[in-house]
Amino acid sequence: MSLPLEREAIKQLTEDLEVIIAGHLAWFRQLNRSLLYGSHVNKTDLGENAHLHTSFGQWYYNGKPHPLSGSPEFIGLGATQQAMHAAARQVLIDITEQRHAEQEAQSRA
Repeated sequence: MSLPLEREAIKQLTEDLEVIIAGHLAWFRQLNRSLLYGSHVNKTDLGENAHLHTSFGQWYYNGKPHPLSGSPEFIGLGATQQAMHAAARQVLIDITEQRHAEQEAQSRA
């Protein structure tokens, strides 16, 4: 895919994406801690619109014109991100319900 952007726009897009990727990695680490180690579940991740609250979601869905908005790859990126957060949401809901059931069973024992 060739980018129809000037050098300065490419530089700004690259800087934006570096921040977004760092934010995504932080979210992913927290998700893993919640799933693997039983740490706190971020309530924002349980919302149906969780994909809008991430650094990527805020950048992608901010309503401002984006130089890549017409490309199929850019459009697909948004759909992929939304599906990923929907899957993470369902896993977090399942694990939260499982933990709650385990706590209730322990309190009855």
